[in-house]
Amino acid sequence: MSRIDDDIKSGSFSKVYLIYGEEAYLRRYYRYRLQKALIPADDTINFNIYSGNDINWDEVMEQASTLPFFAEHRLIVINGSGILKGGRGKASSDSADSDTESTEGDKSEADDAAQKATSGKKGGGAADRLADFLKTMPSETVMVFIEEEADKRKKLFKTIRDEGVMMECVHPDRAALSRWAVRRFDKAKRQIQNGAMNEFLDRVGEDMENVANEMEKLIDYTEGRDVITAEDVKAITTEQIEGQIFKLMDAIAEEDQDRALALYHDLCAVRAQPLFILAMLARQFNFLMQVGGLKDLGYDTQTITRKLSLRDFQVRNYLKQTGFFPQPVARAALRECVRIEEDIKQGRMSDRTGVELLIVMLSKKKKRKH
Repeated sequence: MSRIDDDIKSGSFSKVYLIYGEEAYLRRYYRYRLQKALIPADDTINFNIYSGNDINWDEVMEQASTLPFFAEHRLIVINGSGILKGGRGKASSDSADSDTESTEGDKSEADDAAQKATSGKKGGGAADRLADFLKTMPSETVMVFIEEEADKRKKLFKTIRDEGVMMECVHPDRAALSRWAVRRFDKAKRQIQNGAMNEFLDRVGEDMENVANEMEKLIDYTEGRDVITAEDVKAITTEQIEGQIFKLMDAIAEEDQDRALALYHDLCAVRAQPLFILAMLARQFNFLMQVGGLKDLGYDTQTITRKLSLRDFQVRNYLKQTGFFPQPVARAALRECVRIEEDIKQGRMSDRTGVELLIVMLSKKKKRKH
């Protein structure tokens, strides 16, 4: 149970919360739990929400200084402001990815937005002024920050840590996601078979938002029954493109040409563009080279996951496939993807035919040296 859960259960709240991290589903979940616990649904007087990077921070602090009107709390929600994001080209020294080098992406529009947010719409140094304000903010006010990124070196971050509660929302690993799904199924009076759970996550991926939506479909589909089977999963859930691409890669690795072509045609049937499929295949071979290289250097699955910013189930799939695609084979396949793309763009063949020829070539029977 998280500190936020404890506060909601006890009815005793901190004056500031920071809910941040990569898992959007959890950020939204805990925001609405706090909102429901603090403010009645019809109370629009004591509730303010500010979103985006063009926030007037003077107005926020003025609202936060106003005592609630015939209520116990005033709630201020700051959503996606970027005010806690790191500066341009800087990485958090104590974050989970502190050993990852900065890239040109640090000069993105998102960082410009963060700089704007830090400066504030009125006056400079809004983040520092807000940090000072939080120390003296009325105890009746609760301010909740919902941010995807937060730089732990910033004064505002440290103030929230000292004055309130923070929760980092990370993508759960497959085991944790399975336990979460089982609990949700239990609440709906459903039991899912072990094999069905594996099939379910293989098909729908490990994004919590998508998993939750597909679970609702399964629960509705099995109305009147208490057990969910693999057949139910296959019948009603929507398989994600990435899962189908992994299956296509498996068929290529196993030199099962008929199955590989059938999977390709299935993807085209659901309107996946051939050039998109080609790009996904190229991406797979590129990651196979990187995962294989890191594996050869002795890195474990968790470290590879973090270094390549992948999910653990993706790395597990790549590690399995590196046995079929050692680095020289993956590199040669990537070159073929580039060649086919060039032929398509030069008009020497159609996109659908080009990708089909690539799959035929990659999946044909041959002797490979491992």
